[in-house]
Amino acid sequence: MGPRGMANLVNARVALIGVGDISDWHVRAMRLAGVAVTAVSSRAGSARLKAFSERHQIPQVYPNWRAMLHDADSWDGFVIATHVDGTPEILREALQLRKPILVEKPIAHDVNQLATLVPLAHARVLVGYNRRYYRTTQRAKAFVTGGDPVLALLTIPESITSPVRPDGRSYLFPFFENSSHALDLVRFLFGSVEPKAVQPVRFRSGELAGFAAILESRRGDVIQVLGNWGTPSNFALSLNRPGDQFELRPFELGTVYKGMDVIPPSEEFPIRRYVPRVAERIMLDDIDMREKPGFVAQANEFAALMNGEEPQIGATLAEALEVMRLCRQLVAST
Repeated sequence: MGPRGMANLVNARVALIGVGDISDWHVRAMRLAGVAVTAVSSRAGSARLKAFSERHQIPQVYPNWRAMLHDADSWDGFVIATHVDGTPEILREALQLRKPILVEKPIAHDVNQLATLVPLAHARVLVGYNRRYYRTTQRAKAFVTGGDPVLALLTIPESITSPVRPDGRSYLFPFFENSSHALDLVRFLFGSVEPKAVQPVRFRSGELAGFAAILESRRGDVIQVLGNWGTPSNFALSLNRPGDQFELRPFELGTVYKGMDVIPPSEEFPIRRYVPRVAERIMLDDIDMREKPGFVAQANEFAALMNGEEPQIGATLAEALEVMRLCRQLVAST
């Protein structure tokens, strides 16, 4: 996606809240989109704030995010990339300013906490589900919408191998933080989906160790979800229609298959083989091979929001809530 609307917004200024590793990529992406990150803040007493501002040559440094929000008229938008424990409070305050906001997911651990923020949201809020912006994702959406309903298989091999985490967090935290990307892709491609069946598998101790589920879209697409946690596999999404298959494996690589070659048994290999024909391979955009994938296109759309345009690709706060609700439904048996 190109920098829509940028011609009318010269010297756009963004304030960044958060100085973790992901914020480095946000600064790079914003600058490539023609947006200046002119101020940065974090939680009070952050040991990383000074070094971060110097590394990126950000002129204004605020000792805490509240002080930054007090000067909201100095910027055209805010990027909130803080730890999830503090994001809901910061986002609640920022929403009252009615400025464009890009906020990193998962926003909150608790569905009800996120639900209280949705009524406060305005149209120019993006949630950082950056995989929506991949070229491969856009092609997958064209495949889904360009024909009859599909049968899909989503594989989510999240890195959950034990019901205990050394940091004391819920062992399901990676599922909500990372696998939510995969479920957002499902909702981006198919719209609202409804779980029709969920079958859990458990550790010997009784806690959830994975699941198999069936989702259905409003137009009749059927999506099988395999939560094969801890397995040596890759995140993948297969879209199947008679005669055609579109596969994302991983999400950054798309492969289109059309038809099948049948290779009869031979003396060298006495087994009949069925080999799908590769019609096309889709790679990421060049910029996504150099920067964090999807971030520059996401920054371009955020720049368009600051120019008064409506979002076309990015996730809204309401959509992020639906993703979290879907995550909860899939592990509700716990």
